[in-house]
Amino acid sequence: LRLEDPYMESPCTTGWSRWSRTAGACPSPTALDGTTLATISAALGQSGDPNPYIRDIHLTGENCFDSGFNTVGAQVEVDGECFQHVHPQHYSVRDFSRWVLVHDGNDAAAAANRPNPIAKWAAQGLTYLHFPDHHPVSRFASRKRYIPEVGRYGD
Repeated sequence: LRLEDPYMESPCTTGWSRWSRTAGACPSPTALDGTTLATISAALGQSGDPNPYIRDIHLTGENCFDSGFNTVGAQVEVDGECFQHVHPQHYSVRDFSRWVLVHDGNDAAAAANRPNPIAKWAAQGLTYLHFPDHHPVSRFASRKRYIPEVGRYGD
């Protein structure tokens, strides 16, 4: 999922933010002011989140500034790992049992003799699906009630 409305929110906003983890240096570390970088780095380094793929951190808004800096999607290096601010549902595990039946595109797919647009991913043996670029992310926000979250990948 992409970081766009209604999910285009700075990690400096009071609350939780999700960060993707990868080993090694960040390809494009984000230029942040020293205080903001220190605040985000400390939260990531001290989180204790054992998930090998993502890290969720909570910031209070103190000592984290997004004025003059684009913190949305920021890349930060901490202890030899690269962390990138991602969509809050990135690597969430969801139950698509109901959505496979009520997806908006089911009728059009059936009429065109195409596979179910949701079930096709599982039929290919995949355990994930790509959110299409032609769908606005707001569509996920309005329909996620049909796709209950059951956990985080890697937990």
